Formats: sequence, C-alpha cells, structure tokens
Amino acid sequence: CRRHFHLECNLMLQEPVAFATAVQGLLTAQRQAIEANSNAGGEHLCFMGSGRVEEDQYTHMVVASFLQKNTHYVSLLTGGYASIHDYFGDHMADCLEDHNVRKCLVCQEHNVQQTKSTPLKTSTPSSTDLFSKFSAAMKSKSAEVKGKLLDIIVNPSANGGATASGSNGVPSAPVQERHVSAKERNGKRYRNVAPVFSIDDENEDALDGAGERDEPPLTGDGKEIVNLNQYFKTADIINAFKCQEVHMSGYMYDSHLIITPGQLLVLRELGRGQAQIMVRRPLASIVKITAKKRHRDLITFKYGFPDGDGLLITDMDRFLIPNAAEVTALISRLIVQVLDDAK
Repeated sequence: CRRHFHLECNLMLQEPVAFATAVQGLLTAQRQAIEANSNAGGEHLCFMGSGRVEEDQYTHMVVASFLQKNTHYVSLLTGGYASIHDYFGDHMADCLEDHNVRKCLVCQEHNVQQTKSTPLKTSTPSSTDLFSKFSAAMKSKSAEVKGKLLDIIVNPSANGGATASGSNGVPSAPVQERHVSAKERNGKRYRNVAPVFSIDDENEDALDGAGERDEPPLTGDGKEIVNLNQYFKTADIINAFKCQEVHMSGYMYDSHLIITPGQLLVLRELGRGQAQIMVRRPLASIVKITAKKRHRDLITFKYGFPDGDGLLITDMDRFLIPNAAEVTALISRLIVQVLDDAK
C-alpha cells in the first residue's frame, strides 16, 4: 500500500455533501501524488472495509458509486481488515506497522474465542474491525444508532413494546413479523390493516433472508423495455419519483419509482431515454414501510400478508429516495384507499 486515505462510507447516505468533499479530497491527493512522481502516488484505488458484513455493505455502495462513474483501476479487498489480520497471523508485528495487540479488536476477539473454546467445536473468530474506533471518533451521530420507532404514520401499530390504538380506541396487540419464502402464500390476503410507516434502526441481519433479490425475476417471455418520456405520459400514473434502487450487495441503480392507483413499479434506467420495468407490486401487498433513523431517505418496502396476529413478509425492495417523506405519505394514502375500496 503506497498511501492510505480514510473515507467514511456512512457519509454517503448520512451527509452526501461531506462525502462528495471527502471523495474530491481523495482524488485530488491521488492526482497531486502522481503529478509529483511521488512514491505515494498510484492510479489504483483499493478499498478496504472492516470485514463485518453489516458495515461493509456501505463500503460496497461506495465502490459501486466509483464504478458507476467509470473510475478506472478500482478494486475491493475481500474480507477487509480482518482478512489482512488473518493472512499475516503470527507475523502481524513484523508486517503491520504500529500494530498493538492490546488495542487490536481482532486480537482481542481471538483471545476471547480461545478462552471460551471447547473440545467439541472450535468457533471461527468473528471479524471485528479496527475501523469502528475511527468511525466513533469521527462521528458524533454514531451515538444515535439505537432508538425506538418515531413518526409513525397511518394507524400506527405496536412495535418494540409500544401499543397502538385501533379505530375503537382499544389498544391493539403488537404485530409480530416473520420472514418467509415467496412460495409460502397460504395466509389470508392483506385486507383492512393499514400499513405502517416508521423511522427506526432496522436490524440488518433480519433483512438478509427476507427475499430481497439481486436481480428481480422478470414476468413474461422477456424484458419489458420502455421509452421513459412516452411511459411518463401514461394516463394512470399518479406520480413518478427519481430514486436509486439499493441491493444488499451494495450496488445502486438509477431508477424511477412509478405510482399508479393500484401498483408500485420500478423502472431501471438503461440510458438513451430507455428503462426496464423491474418489478410491479400491488399496493395492497405493502404491509410495512420503514426508514433508517440515521438515513431517512433510505426506504424499505416490505410485502406480505397477515397471518393471525402477525405478518408474513414474503419480499422487500429498498430505495434511496430524495424527499422520501413525500413519497411514503402518498403511497400510504393510496394504500388506505385501495383497502377501503376492497371492503
């Protein structure tokens, strides 16, 4: 590594302006080093995260943004800092400058695992990162990670121990959520239950097995390619919002969220005024709309149906939407209308 540059990946969603400034600083430093023919200069940008999946998804998003801008010589170190630590092993002191066994979180985790190890099974050390300390020092907002549900819109339901009142004023029972495969559709259809919009700190692990797909299945014999200008003139479109579709892999796609009286559609831009229709979701299938407490423009739509006192979550989509509050308010209002018409 000729030169390192700390880039706080969370800023991409939390403080886009600050993130753009940091990226500009990175590229400027790189260009100046190359022009000066410095040993610290180089055209290659190798990104290294912490090694923790829940944190490195932001690193993946940053790398994806560089690739989408056609930045040359971009790479990602698989496994992050933890993989470097494991690679050097007992030779860390010789290979990594200023490595401190007492302060290194990976070393501490190894020591804990060795202490708790049993003859039955040796557990694999979890990837803990040194970069979390840097993040905590650089961001004062990190202390706000944990919080209860806020700003509940449209018939709030209980969550996290809170209670919600129904139309008759009687507190309703907490709605339990569970994720299932798309094949499990034997429950009742979603009826007479208003959707919940909430701002919270979603558990990333809970989203992993919920059915979010890297490439949405296409209906019909082929892809649905449309001309954006012509499609926007369709009579039944209530509104269209420019957004970015976000996948668990970290990749983001420039897209448009199309709202009709009964459906939510996602059009992914292909260039030259064309787009591909990726998904068509009935509004009545949306059972929950959530936003990150720290990233309120990062919206997750969860689809499913009631199952007794709980909800079956069959699929989900995630978007980065400017002015997301306007979008969620409109969709929530339309869902209520759809459900009222279905009575």
